[in-house]
Order: sequence, then C-alpha cells, then structure tokens
Amino acid sequence: AFWGCYAIECLCIPPTVEEIQYRSFMWCIGMKVLILPSNIILERIGYQIIQNCRRLLNEVVQYERGYPPPNNTQVHQWLKHKYDRLPLHKLCTDPNVTAQMIREFMNDGEDIETEIVVTTTAAAAFADVDNDHGLTPLHILTRYNVFTDDDTIIACFSMNPSVLFLRDGDGFSPLENLWEDGSRIGVIIHMMRVLCVHWDNN
Repeated sequence: AFWGCYAIECLCIPPTVEEIQYRSFMWCIGMKVLILPSNIILERIGYQIIQNCRRLLNEVVQYERGYPPPNNTQVHQWLKHKYDRLPLHKLCTDPNVTAQMIREFMNDGEDIETEIVVTTTAAAAFADVDNDHGLTPLHILTRYNVFTDDDTIIACFSMNPSVLFLRDGDGFSPLENLWEDGSRIGVIIHMMRVLCVHWDNN
C-alpha cells in the first residue's frame, strides 16, 4: 500500500500490526523515520521492507545482494531498535501523543496535573538529536507527525524553548517548520510571548 509513496517522511506503525508484507515501503525515498511495533516478531517482517528507502537506510546499513538478502533479519532488527535510545522521539511519532503524555514522560510515567519543574537533565532530552537527520522531538512534532495538536507542540517546546531554533540535517528549525505549515500561527505567537518573558526575566 505504501510502495513508492515519495511524500511519506515519518510513519509510526501501531502495536496492533503483527505482520509487515514483503517490500511494503520500497521506494519511499522521502521517509526518514519508521517506527516498528516493539512487540513485532522479526520473522513476521517480510523481505526488504525498506528497499531503496535512501533516507532511512545509511551507508552502514544496507540490504546485501541476493534473494532473500542474507542480512534481511539484521537490517530489520536494526530498524526495530533504532530509536530505543531515544524514547522521546518514539513517543513524538505516535499519532495519539498528547501534551499530558509529554509531561508524564518527564516524570517517569507519573500522572502530573500541575506544571512541572524542568531540570537541566530533563531539558537535555528535548535537545537530543537522531544520528541520521539531526531531528529533535520538536522537529518531529512540528513537521513529521501530522496528527499532532497545538497543545502537544507547546508542551514539548516548554520543556526546552531553545530547541525551537535548532536546525536539522536539512537546515530547518522547528520554528521554520511551523511557519511553513501556515496553520499554526497561534502556536508561533504563544512561543514568541514565552521567549519574550524569558528574555525579560534574564
């Protein structure tokens, strides 16, 4: 169904998916982020599901020649665990992510009703970038997760406002993503007000 969908940049496959067919995402040349279900069995992932996904694979990770490719399982294992060290990135790709989930992430899953105090260590998690494209969680929310609502973007921004100006591997910042989107002017205005208050207090 996704074969040759050039426009897809990010996809989070839900845990209800138990099997992925042969070459499902072949020639999705614009895809940068693909999150596989953590519970999926590697043997139920078809051959070469990301063949020719040039921006998803890298110089080190490629399918070997042959059919089936000798390293098929190794490539898919790499893909499945690629974002294990960046759980916040994985959370932000989830179409159902909410502002509350962002806040709970910063408090080890506790249900937080009041405003939280963000420590330096916690704020650093929101500035973490992936190795391939220089994406922060805020980059993902402002461009790659098209289901994100305004409150979730604002919650992520509030954890580390400086990330708003960080540029990814393509040279775009989350602020530029929002501006290009054109439908979140209210979010931009809110962010500018927060930054102005922060600068005035410092």
